[in-house]
Amino acid sequence: MAIDNPNWDYRLVEQNNNSVTLNYSTSWSNIDTSSTFTTGAAAPIKISYNLIHQYEQGATNCSYRLILLNASDDSANSYSNEMQVSKQGQGANMAYGAHYMNWTFYNVAAGSYKVRSQARNIGNSGTQHITCYFSPNNQLNDHMVITYQA
Repeated sequence: MAIDNPNWDYRLVEQNNNSVTLNYSTSWSNIDTSSTFTTGAAAPIKISYNLIHQYEQGATNCSYRLILLNASDDSANSYSNEMQVSKQGQGANMAYGAHYMNWTFYNVAAGSYKVRSQARNIGNSGTQHITCYFSPNNQLNDHMVITYQA
């Protein structure tokens, strides 16, 4: 299937403005879970995840991963690689980083799925990282765009 296939036009856009505080930990915290979507053929599922600015206090190192969930029971079907999306900045507690990640789950069987994002702060102990930090003041959201073939 070519990328410009007209059947490749189904998109689910999820928005999230809930802040999650991540203290230093090697454990994962749930950030967002998409609504259910249904694929009609075995095909890739593409996720573009655009995050608004985040807060850091201390030498934080915030990593995210995406999980493709089976919609029927929320069991994990597949995991993305872990990616650093933000880290300690310089002054004003504004975290540096891409604040973006892109992932493709290949050869996904037809079925119903959800996508969950998880994060962790693997910086130094005593540090704190807050996702969606500036959202309450300006009503911006993280955007997860899921592209799939229905």
